[in-house]
Formats: sequence, structure tokens, C-alpha cells
Amino acid sequence: MDRILRALTALVILLAPLSVGAYIESAALPAPYDDLSPAANAARLAGDDFRYYNSAGTDAGYLAKDRSVFLALGTDAGDPLPPFTLAKDQLRILLFLGKGTKLPGGLSIGGPGADIVRVFGPVYPLGRADVYDNEPRTGMYTENTHTFRRGEAFRCYTLTYFDRSGRYLQFLVDRKTKTIAAAAAWQSPSLSRPDAAAADALSRWGLWRLLRPEEAGGAPLAL
Repeated sequence: MDRILRALTALVILLAPLSVGAYIESAALPAPYDDLSPAANAARLAGDDFRYYNSAGTDAGYLAKDRSVFLALGTDAGDPLPPFTLAKDQLRILLFLGKGTKLPGGLSIGGPGADIVRVFGPVYPLGRADVYDNEPRTGMYTENTHTFRRGEAFRCYTLTYFDRSGRYLQFLVDRKTKTIAAAAAWQSPSLSRPDAAAADALSRWGLWRLLRPEEAGGAPLAL
């Protein structure tokens, strides 16, 4: 059965359309996240750096104790057909959240958004797949807005890059400060909406409050 599931997963990767990504030479991550295999993730969670956060569907979330990094991993439960269910400890998405956290290409959270383009190449609108699916060192971007419960809005550019190994890198750039607010990494076909993967994960796991605590609002009732 495991052999069949692995074969199906490989088939989905091969058939997945490339028009939802972008074309760069490599979207590999720097250490200590250069290896995100289930075995490496299991060893990572056995250490002291991460704690269990919550579960959502067939995924389990783990947050670094310093709140700088978040991992969503498969639990090997539920619908057995890929890509909806991941093997135990297989990565769904990795989020970089803490200011100063190191990112691929020598970038860091809080650094200039312009450095993303300098390192990985220019980004084109979502509809220009004719460019970013075919020309090396190109990516795609969208303009997005997240509204907090108090009505405060966070406006950002979402820059997404993709390599031919099916690895994605995504950066949220604050449109007001032009700095990197967060970043995400994953490998297809674990997500169905690559252009909104980071924002969707932040909402799904209730993590926006870590990025913008001053706008989260709503303190608990004190009796």
C-alpha cells in the first residue's frame, strides 16, 4: 500500500501544472531547514526548539518556542489519496515569522523587500505565466489584503518563486514599509492555491497575531 501511495504522489507531482509557480534554479532552504524529510522533521520535533501548537484536519502544527518558525506536518490520517493527506511528519508548509529569522538567499524577516528581487529575479503579475514559467530567474506576484477583526488592514505583495523540483518559496512584503513580513516554503503538490499559500496558512493556524500583535486586538475578559 505504501508503494502505491508513493507512486501516486510522484504521478501527481509530474502532472501538476507549472503555471501556479515560478521558475528559478533552486528553491532549496538553508540549514537547519535544508532537510525537511519526515525523518528530519521527527528528529526536529524531538528536540527542545518546537512545541505542539494545534491540529487542523489531517495536519498538526508546531511552533518554535521563540515563535520565529512554524511547521505544519501530516499526521498520516484520513483520506489516503495524495495530495490531501501527507505521510506522518511530511511537510505541508513551513512559515518564517520572527523578525531577523534567516531566509534563503541570505535574506531575513524584516529586511528590504527589494532584496528578494535582487536575489531571485524580477516578479511578474499572476497572469504572466508565459514569462515566469519559461524564463529563468523570474517569479510571480499578487497584491493582497488581510483585514483584522478591528477593521485594520494589512496590505502586502505576495512574491512566489518555484523551481523545477517542485519546491516553492513565497514572501509577504509589507506594502507600507516595503519590508519582508513573513515567508513560506513547501513542496508541491501539498497545496492547491500556491499564490495564497502563506496568507491561507497564517489564517488557518491563527498566526497573523504573531506578525502584527498591535493590530490583533481583543484581549481576554478579566473577571
